[in-house]
Amino acid sequence: MKKIIEKNKGIMVKLGTVLAVILVFVSTLIMFSVKWLLATWSELSVDEIIYHMVAPLQGTSTAMLKEYILHCTIPALLVSMVVTAIFIIYRKRGLTVMLF
Repeated sequence: MKKIIEKNKGIMVKLGTVLAVILVFVSTLIMFSVKWLLATWSELSVDEIIYHMVAPLQGTSTAMLKEYILHCTIPALLVSMVVTAIFIIYRKRGLTVMLF
């Protein structure tokens, strides 16, 4: 019984780590996206922003997509990689990462 509890604890810790990294990636992607949006189109109304979010990407220049990837996706991936490295370092040292 004790072995099953330890196994489940390990699975839950790994699942929590994966969820935390995903949450960090999504939140930093949103943060960088909002920052990029306001820097790129500073005078759009909320209605125009919503329209552009649901409009298809057909006709969008590749330069705009490359700029988004460069300014939003890559920094979010880097932050996620740093957080993952911190989790790995803490885990190898036997420390617990307290999220709250």
